[in-house]
Amino acid sequence: AKLEFKTMQSRDEVLAAEANAWERKSDLCRDSGDKTGELDAMQRLFDTRERRKTIRRRLLSIQERIEYLEKVLFEFQRKQAAKTATTGSTSGTAGARESSSTSKRAPSFDADQALAELKRQKGKR
Repeated sequence: AKLEFKTMQSRDEVLAAEANAWERKSDLCRDSGDKTGELDAMQRLFDTRERRKTIRRRLLSIQERIEYLEKVLFEFQRKQAAKTATTGSTSGTAGARESSSTSKRAPSFDADQALAELKRQKGKR
């Protein structure tokens, strides 16, 4: 998505330069009195501006997609880090860590861990 964004951004820059060139051509034709040349240049200018508008809309869409994908990746990495921290620590410190972090976000429930804890408690009776 980032590569596509860079490609579209370079297209936008090219179209901006092209629009400037057609605008200059239109001004020159108007100054020289060439009505047909001015009309042709203005039509091409409007066409170029329309293409640039389309590119800019696509740029915005791509930027939103990039931001969404970065957010998804961040959330995935955060969940992976939380999962490895929970499984890598002892049950006493994991419970303390979970109780302090549950006030910030929704509580997470690990069914396998709860089942293992229940079996351990039944085994002690």
